[in-house]
Amino acid sequence: MANFIQPISSIQPLQPLEPLKFQGSNEVSEASGSMLHRLPFANYLQDAVSNLQETGRVSSRDAYNLAMGNTDDLGQVMINSAKYATALEYTVQLSSRVVSAYKEIMQMQV
Repeated sequence: MANFIQPISSIQPLQPLEPLKFQGSNEVSEASGSMLHRLPFANYLQDAVSNLQETGRVSSRDAYNLAMGNTDDLGQVMINSAKYATALEYTVQLSSRVVSAYKEIMQMQV
């Protein structure tokens, strides 16, 4: 039986961002462009989407094998199906919160 329980890994601390310089327009655009590469939101969203795709493939494969009668392990099929549902819910929640945060930032008065 496959070991599907993975140990909890520690969360990496966030690095402080450098303050923006407002002397010239080129400095601001360069600083803001470099900050975008440091934000972990894109990494979290990419990880969530890749996890969703992988669990979707596993769940689909298990469902197909169950329908064809190629598997007897109904428990593992149900576990993989629940993993997929959880990954889908996590990805939807994460993306909606990112969009909500983006909207709030865009509505800020500068």
